[in-house]
Amino acid sequence: MATINGKKVPFLGASRPLTGPHNFTGFPSQVVPTGFSPIVNMPVAMQIVGMPGAEARILRIAHAYEQATLEVRNRLPEILKA
Repeated sequence: MATINGKKVPFLGASRPLTGPHNFTGFPSQVVPTGFSPIVNMPVAMQIVGMPGAEARILRIAHAYEQATLEVRNRLPEILKA
């Protein structure tokens, strides 16, 4: 659990990292931001996974997604807004 703005929020990142299986099997993966959680306004992301040897394809997919969703990448979390 993590405490965010005084609320207890489940935090799976430390206890169950999602990159482990891909690191073990050799499947390339890339994480890209997808927005912010509506509940706690924390950043969320998606993981793109490909077959071994498909690193270039994964990077092209991630780049295309980021170019198509500039509003996600350019949005600042509330805590960083002045």
